[in-house]
Amino acid sequence: MKILLDPAVFVTLVFLLFSLRVNSLKIRIAALLMVFFTFLPISESLVFSLEAKYPVPTEIPRVGAVVVFGGGFLGFNQKTNQYEYSGAFDRLGEALRLVRAHQIKYLVFTGVTPDLNPNFLSEANSVERFANQWGIRPEQIRIDDKAVNTFENGMFSKKILEDLGVNDFLLITSASHMARAVGVLRHIGLNPQAYPVDHQVSERDLGKLKQFGLGKWLLLKIYLHEVVGYFYYKMRGYV
Repeated sequence: MKILLDPAVFVTLVFLLFSLRVNSLKIRIAALLMVFFTFLPISESLVFSLEAKYPVPTEIPRVGAVVVFGGGFLGFNQKTNQYEYSGAFDRLGEALRLVRAHQIKYLVFTGVTPDLNPNFLSEANSVERFANQWGIRPEQIRIDDKAVNTFENGMFSKKILEDLGVNDFLLITSASHMARAVGVLRHIGLNPQAYPVDHQVSERDLGKLKQFGLGKWLLLKIYLHEVVGYFYYKMRGYV
């Protein structure tokens, strides 16, 4: 009965029962689709198709910088003197590790989180503070605190890299977001080396009925966000 506590499962079953009581083919088809996406590993397969486009490199190339696209993953709460992390913190965590382990000269961060709680430092300032505390020297860090979307991430990164005289760099962002991010950077004349993080699905998740409900809906949201975003960027000439 624990499965019924999942809100997505509960809503799906209620809608399915409702569809059986009404004489509407469209509603029954919609209910059937909800059942498929709530119980079958469809969302996992869709997200995996995005994440698998750029595998994690087995060897780290020689580069002059690591570029991190922000995603609302870090904020420093000045009231409690604590950092607040989200799942996408993998982006910064791996960037710091790579800069230190492979003696990469620069760490470039781009992105701003709008409508942040006034008690918090901006994401950019939080990243700079965190990186300093973890041993990255101030002269190694370049911060953009203006970009509010992937296209602007790319444009502001390009300006920073040109000012630094860096041509070869690693791009770090979530695996599902990598295709759109790489597309933007290539479109504006850069050649990023992709280093995806924050994977939501592994190959072993495919074909398994081990997760139900809300988790699958959240994966579907990730997929739709990236696919719709990519086609929108395509129409705008951003990729």
